[in-house]
Amino acid sequence: MKKNILHIIAAIVLLIFCSGSLFSQSTIRVTVKSGPAGTPVEGAGILIGGDLNGMTDASGNFTAVVASGTNTLGATYGGNTLSKTITFESGDNWMNFWFNPPSLPSDYNDNNYQTITIG
Repeated sequence: MKKNILHIIAAIVLLIFCSGSLFSQSTIRVTVKSGPAGTPVEGAGILIGGDLNGMTDASGNFTAVVASGTNTLGATYGGNTLSKTITFESGDNWMNFWFNPPSLPSDYNDNNYQTITIG
């Protein structure tokens, strides 16, 4: 009887420690910039699944831990919202939002890049 109770307790402890790996989590790291120089935006709202999840810091950065899977990630600033539906993979996920980027085909340092307008 005592042996069975110990086995049950061991199984419960094992389930508790393994449950974290059953539900993968993603760390989302967002940077929000504005203008041709890519100035960091402090206080931009970060939306996850359409809900305000927090604000960017003085460096324009925001970090959150969410469940892995497909969701909508967005940033709102100055009355404008940029968003994109992405799949959050287990581990680190990075997203940059740039309001009013420089004109194409090159940025202020003549580095070529492509801008996709969302919204």
